[in-house]
Amino acid sequence: MDFLVNGSPRVLYESEIDRIRLQPEWPVVETVLLGPEEAVGRFARQMKWGFGVVYVVIAVALLGLSSAASPVDRELLGWLVPTALAALACIAPIAYFRNLRRFRERIETACLPAPSGSTMRVSEAGLLIAGRALMPWSAWASVRINLLSVANRSGAFLVIQRISLAAPGVNLDLDWDNSSNGRSFVDNVFHRLRAKR
Repeated sequence: MDFLVNGSPRVLYESEIDRIRLQPEWPVVETVLLGPEEAVGRFARQMKWGFGVVYVVIAVALLGLSSAASPVDRELLGWLVPTALAALACIAPIAYFRNLRRFRERIETACLPAPSGSTMRVSEAGLLIAGRALMPWSAWASVRINLLSVANRSGAFLVIQRISLAAPGVNLDLDWDNSSNGRSFVDNVFHRLRAKR
């Protein structure tokens, strides 16, 4: 397997592979493939919700700080709070469209394994895409795993974003954003590939 972390090639040792945060392994996982526009639409909705929640939390925190402040500080905060909220309202659309553009570029480069609406299935036997012949795990000659490095309060960990597979006459990308339950699907593909190598 070849690994890319945040887009850069990396050699991952077993201890680093163990840092990949994976969804549970299931006997069978099915998913429905999303087309680029469906995937972009879903991502856009998630971002709107995320930005909305962050804006409300910040607004409530600033208003709470302002109401708890002394009269002198409250006078200062009286113009700082609206200015900060207005600045956030201006910055959010810029961040939204920048993230949406990057997401669209990434999704549109994916080599989709089948038309949107197709069902894919992962099991111990192999990978089944849109009812075509089952591809056993040993058939894949080349495997590239795209990982994202994520940091939180408990430390850094890795998540799988895309698995690219190649066999004679077959090239495909399994991206967690291109299917209905993509994270569980790509993680279960990784479980099987790792077990067979």
